[in-house]
Amino acid sequence: MNSKRILVPLAVAATLYGCGGGGGDNDPIAPDLTQITESNAQKSVGTVYRAGASLYDASYLSSDLAEDIASLKSVPGERTSLVAFSVQRLDDMTRIAVARDAADLSNGVAKKETSSETMACSEGGTMTVTADLQDPDRISSGDRITGVFASCVESGVRIDGKMTIGDLALGDRIAALFLFEDLRITDGADAGQVDGAFHLSMPATFDHSRLVSIDLTRISLRVAANGRTATLQDVTSHAEIVFMTDEFRYTLQGRIADSGDGVSVDVTTETPFAGVGPNLLEGALRIAGAASSSARAIVSSPDHVTIEVDADGNGTYEQTLDEVHVSAL
Repeated sequence: MNSKRILVPLAVAATLYGCGGGGGDNDPIAPDLTQITESNAQKSVGTVYRAGASLYDASYLSSDLAEDIASLKSVPGERTSLVAFSVQRLDDMTRIAVARDAADLSNGVAKKETSSETMACSEGGTMTVTADLQDPDRISSGDRITGVFASCVESGVRIDGKMTIGDLALGDRIAALFLFEDLRITDGADAGQVDGAFHLSMPATFDHSRLVSIDLTRISLRVAANGRTATLQDVTSHAEIVFMTDEFRYTLQGRIADSGDGVSVDVTTETPFAGVGPNLLEGALRIAGAASSSARAIVSSPDHVTIEVDADGNGTYEQTLDEVHVSAL
């Protein structure tokens, strides 16, 4: 398993494993900026690239969430992002809450404003759901659902900790808060932990042949695995996707850090990244570090970037790394 891939903050569930420490912080703060130098510029760009790629994956997979909120149907197949993991748990949690309230109503029991139920996980352990539903028959704006996992094992994966889905706003767009508190994912000898939160906004329904805009905002997450810790602080991402053709445009900004690479930088998008499917075709970003140091990463040819480095902060790029393949980031 690629340790870099599992450390990007939204690669949890099937991919966020590997022994790590840290966690326990629901408002993660990234380390102070590190200086960008000629020796760490590629690592700095790589940290940003991996986080951005994972956030884009989360945006892409979040289409499942709109369908789940609309119909509460199960999520097919294996998913790899924290948003998709949340979708699957949302499905479990809301099914429990709706079924319980429907049973209460049929038995003449008044709906409780907040109620809880504990269920057994399929391979051991439990999941306790606390739901505050405005309407017992469906998910509504203002609902809040919390799941507490205790040695809950599903498909060989053990889940511990707490996840809350709240601040639901349902209209032409769906908005929701995803909050993670000491959420630990264990798969055999591999383990990972995530703390923090993000907000998701996307259309309630959309045409797969047309451009769809999906926003992940107020992203503050810390992920620990394999002795490394990745932190996102006040990060915002915006994706525009045509699902039928996999065409995309994507922007990213905020502070991103990775203890494994020893970097902490601020990123802004100069030109939206664009491409088709897995292929990155154009785009440019700027990363800023301590002492006014900076670097630019510009897509110079398909799936290759040119990195320009201003290590001394004088406004002049003294070093250029040409044609770095994205797989090397």
